[in-house]
Amino acid sequence: MALQVSTGFKAAILGPAAFEDLFDGGVIHVYSGPQPATADDAPTGTLLGTISMSGAAWTPGAPAGGLRFLRNGPFVSNVPGDSWLLVPKASGSVGWWRLVSNGEDGSGVSYELPRIDGAIGAQGANGAFEMVLEDVALTAGTAVRIQSFFYSIPPVVGI
Repeated sequence: MALQVSTGFKAAILGPAAFEDLFDGGVIHVYSGPQPATADDAPTGTLLGTISMSGAAWTPGAPAGGLRFLRNGPFVSNVPGDSWLLVPKASGSVGWWRLVSNGEDGSGVSYELPRIDGAIGAQGANGAFEMVLEDVALTAGTAVRIQSFFYSIPPVVGI
């Protein structure tokens, strides 16, 4: 699959909100299996783990553990010096990710919530992946450091 943005993200980003307004304090959930057809759809596969600040526990609506983003023109990245960790709760092979805001997502179908979905692949693997890990096989409890995050409008795949 490819990078997908939700209807809620499109509506908000074209209106009163900037990327960091939508997603600061949110997290990235990592799932096994194929990505859903749209970011409006409920997640598919097994939730393997969550990328949070320093691997901290995260609760929707609370600032602790949430990710921070830095915007420069049409480009968004992680804040330099921040430590993003994926701490798998289950073992399995990763397939895709979903960035969610700091609000309650509910994990169901939504046309209002801001979400971004993307594919995950291993370093050196063929394919267009929006997230690249050293290994796509995760082991429960074994943390994986996320080196960098980059997003642009319009999306630039493969950077």
